[in-house]
Amino acid sequence: MITEGRRNFRSRRRRASSRTSTSKEPPLTSLSLSLSLSLSLSLSLSLSFPPLLFSSPSKKTEKPKKKQDVTRTKGNEFEDYFLKRELLMGIYEKGFERPSPIQEESIPIALTGRDILARAKNGTGKTAAFCIPVLERLDTSRNEIQAVILVPTRELALQTSQVARELGKHLGAEVMVTTGGTSLRDDIVRLHQPVHCVVATPGRLLDLAAKGVAKLSSARMLVMDEADKLLSPEFQPVIEQLIGHVSPERQILLYSATFPVTVKQFKDKFLRKPYIINLMDELTLKGVTQYYAFVEEKQKVREGEDAFSVRSLPSSGAKAERRSFSCLFLSSGATAVRRSFLIFPSSERAKKRSFCLFCFLCSFFFTPPPS
Repeated sequence: MITEGRRNFRSRRRRASSRTSTSKEPPLTSLSLSLSLSLSLSLSLSLSFPPLLFSSPSKKTEKPKKKQDVTRTKGNEFEDYFLKRELLMGIYEKGFERPSPIQEESIPIALTGRDILARAKNGTGKTAAFCIPVLERLDTSRNEIQAVILVPTRELALQTSQVARELGKHLGAEVMVTTGGTSLRDDIVRLHQPVHCVVATPGRLLDLAAKGVAKLSSARMLVMDEADKLLSPEFQPVIEQLIGHVSPERQILLYSATFPVTVKQFKDKFLRKPYIINLMDELTLKGVTQYYAFVEEKQKVREGEDAFSVRSLPSSGAKAERRSFSCLFLSSGATAVRRSFLIFPSSERAKKRSFCLFCFLCSFFFTPPPS
């Protein structure tokens, strides 16, 4: 009996040991260990930085509300103007859904070839109002300058050329931007390549036209954005000389928010029965309130964070930065490189931050396991 009990006890021990041995996991290798660490690290990063690694479907970014100056339309669609299919693709990819009031009034008239004198508020879509008809009337099979867009400042030229390129990227239209303060040699080299539309400041374009590099004799569309600035005493003689270089069968489009007396004199002299568009009840966009304050020099930063005069921008800007205000000061004395850095700083810094995060993740996930 004792021996039989011992046998039963030994058999039970063997069965128990066999069950535990089959349930044991194999030892972790270096590869499985590194994978487990990577998975745990990715899980911790996803919990710590959810907006950087994964997009949360529950939270949707709300689009800013459009003002009445943009939404009060006649209900037209871009297809109603019989635009090229490639241009419509660029319009919709740019995010435009329906034409704004200034676009509804301007695009169909500009497509007929008639001169336009348009007055509308800033921020209502004036840039697309003249870029769309310009791109529609371009013939990309002809390698010559067919349209000229004049703007008063370098920053506005860069912005306008970017909009024109994005709208016409499916058309194959070549848009060139040239402004003062940049390399003249680069502009000359670029003009020896196909160019269909030129966005420029008046002085630089007149210099290139006088040298015979920019041949404007085939340009039948001349657009002047911020016409009140371009027809100031310092620009108007240059503008009149440029008009002599473009085609005699020209179409002139003037866009601005304000029209001083000089604009009327220019209209009577150069425009031929222009179609006048006036969408201005007041200068400020509806829903936007503007304030101004008279302060002394020493009170600018303390009582008016944004009330900086041109005469003392650097000093006021430095004081504002010392007080942790977000401030960028820009003056005519700044170089072209400095002005470009001031206008496009945030996107570049965001790219650098994203690249640093990418390198940080790669250093963990793509490091080979130790041998």
